[in-house]
Amino acid sequence: MKFTRYYSSLIKASGVPHLSVEQFQLINNIIALEIRINEQELINKYLSGDAKVILNKRSYSCYSKLHNLTNGKAPDEVFKNIIVSSKLH
Repeated sequence: MKFTRYYSSLIKASGVPHLSVEQFQLINNIIALEIRINEQELINKYLSGDAKVILNKRSYSCYSKLHNLTNGKAPDEVFKNIIVSSKLH
């Protein structure tokens, strides 16, 4: 949950940034996906057989969506771009 931790520490250090609706949605989508991935990893430990295969497919889908939202960038790059672009508006 590297994006969630990074954003949390960013807010603690600098306060809540002023964001557009789209930027706010992007951050919430990233955090929601990370939470879902984390839960799936925890559940995956207790599954076997077809249930494990199905959950792994869902996890892959979440990883793929997260990668698309972040363009494969590190949390500091993603949030730096969001914060910088919010100051331009």
